Amino acid sequence: MKNLNKIIEYGLYLLVFLLPWQTRWIIHAGEINAGTSEYLTLSLYGTDILLIILVLLFALYKNTYNGATAAKKYRKQRIWYLIAGLEFIIFISIFIAPDKVIAFYDYARFLLGIGLFWLVVSADYGRAKLIYAFLAGTFFTAALGIWQFLTQSSFADKWLGLSAHNPGVGD
Repeated sequence: MKNLNKIIEYGLYLLVFLLPWQTRWIIHAGEINAGTSEYLTLSLYGTDILLIILVLLFALYKNTYNGATAAKKYRKQRIWYLIAGLEFIIFISIFIAPDKVIAFYDYARFLLGIGLFWLVVSADYGRAKLIYAFLAGTFFTAALGIWQFLTQSSFADKWLGLSAHNPGVGD
């Protein structure tokens, strides 16, 4: 079980490191009046997959290792009742939404947010290491942005969602 706890801890560091990159796969591009709509776009982020794996591993770890004491501890906190109430309202709104696919997608994203909150509140990790992991991920994205500004160009990379832009080539 110690190995599973370490996997969860370092997976959380990796998740926070990758958060600034936001690489995604666009499943369905949303459209309104023949134009694109970010709100109606269905996407799967790389961090979503990692977060799902971490939440499932953490649920398994909590169930097998110390689930009974942790469950009693968190049931007493009011925040979990508020989150459950909000989750129920969002779930009910799926049935009255005009676009049920988008409503369900946003509900699933909300559940991922609850899972991330649960991980951050109850997992064993070093807060300083988590902050350093986030700052390291931010440093690399900032360095890439600064490099693009200084060179006034961009390279193509499908994994980062970058397209090549050369200022010497006109439209």
